[in-house]
Amino acid sequence: MVRIVGAVAPVWFGAQTLRAARRGEEVSFDEAAAAVRSGFPSYRGGLLLSLGNPKAVIFAIPFLPQFARSGAPKLPTVVALAAVWAVYEVGYHGLTFGSSAG
Repeated sequence: MVRIVGAVAPVWFGAQTLRAARRGEEVSFDEAAAAVRSGFPSYRGGLLLSLGNPKAVIFAIPFLPQFARSGAPKLPTVVALAAVWAVYEVGYHGLTFGSSAG
């Protein structure tokens, strides 16, 4: 599954880039062009890129369960830890984006 997601994600982003180029939209990968985009499209693109990154899943699967208490249900604990991790990442990248955009 990780191989498939790891292979499909770059192909998907490449196809979107080609489709945008065919429509005549400007396709640029430099920071100046990214700063012009509004917050939501940038957030959506970053979220999709992160979700398509199999390295994060491969890291999280063995890392998070070690913090669950012995005898406690693992799934709710791991989901809660993943939620805390997600909130941290959103906050960190939101603050970083906010400070670099101005």
